[in-house]
Amino acid sequence: MPKYCANCGNAMDSDDNFCQNCGAGVGAAAGPEEKKSFSESIKESWDNFISQKEPFVAAIFSVFMSGLGQLYNGEFAKAVCVQVASIVLSIIGIFIWPILLAALAVWIWSVYDAYKIAEKMKIGKMPVKIPKWTEIVIYFLWPFLVIGFIVIIAFVVALMIGAASIAAFI
Repeated sequence: MPKYCANCGNAMDSDDNFCQNCGAGVGAAAGPEEKKSFSESIKESWDNFISQKEPFVAAIFSVFMSGLGQLYNGEFAKAVCVQVASIVLSIIGIFIWPILLAALAVWIWSVYDAYKIAEKMKIGKMPVKIPKWTEIVIYFLWPFLVIGFIVIIAFVVALMIGAASIAAFI
């Protein structure tokens, strides 16, 4: 006998723990409808978009940026690890070109993993995770902060080397 989601009324398999339509857990009851402010309705729209995981969307996000599909799936730590691995392997691959194959493998795995995890979330085999705004901001900002830090260090080292070479001639 099929069961139905208490939140949206979607038909569910008897072994599902989460609704594949709205992501609600089994036994979640729908509350009375209340009038919402504009910011609450924006947040609700965002939460609905992010909670109804689409495997194709997760895969496309990872195609454009390694780890972005994992972030969409709410797996922040995995997203950062994939992003770090992709960046490090790509930079090393500039100097040792066979390493680019490892970067390509990480990228392909990232696309596959994002798709499979979103698919499991969509059919209710995994709980839906919604990424926090802070995680999204950190994910996009940290590479720029690290690159900025490296540029500053390189500039300071260049100044020190330049000052040392000038002092050697005096």
